[in-house]
Amino acid sequence: MKDKCGMGDLIKFEGISSAEIPNINLYMDQLLGLFDNYLEVFSRESSEKPLTKTMVNNYVKAGLIERPEKKKYNKSQIKKLIMIYHLKQVLSIQDINKFFELANKKMQIEDEELYDLFLKVERNTYKNIIELDKNITKEKLDSCKPVELFLNLSIEASMKKNLAEKLLDSME
Repeated sequence: MKDKCGMGDLIKFEGISSAEIPNINLYMDQLLGLFDNYLEVFSRESSEKPLTKTMVNNYVKAGLIERPEKKKYNKSQIKKLIMIYHLKQVLSIQDINKFFELANKKMQIEDEELYDLFLKVERNTYKNIIELDKNITKEKLDSCKPVELFLNLSIEASMKKNLAEKLLDSME
């Protein structure tokens, strides 16, 4: 049975725990495969890739993640890439870089602690989304509510993005 909003496996996603990330360093192809496996649930089209070689190289050039050692990416870099994947849906690369710098340097939050906090917030947010999905009944969708719901979700996302940017600016 198809779910109400077509959220399917998305509402079952619980984030990528530290234990699920390999303890060995990964070559680019392995890294991309890992992202394909774990984050395909967020893709709208089956051909859509959550991460590409170009993206990773751009993140390295922008200073978001450290250069790979001997063409291999470590667990810490993978965790940062996971956070970047989610944050870039809403924020610019410059804002993400600013966030990492503020968290690490100004607020003295280590990468491991930051990823644990990210997972905690991610899981709580997903619980709220699951509740929202449960509240969207077939009756509501059949009675011309999809347009209103679409607008509500879009405007709410836009306002939360603006609020996140203002909060980031105030953290400096």
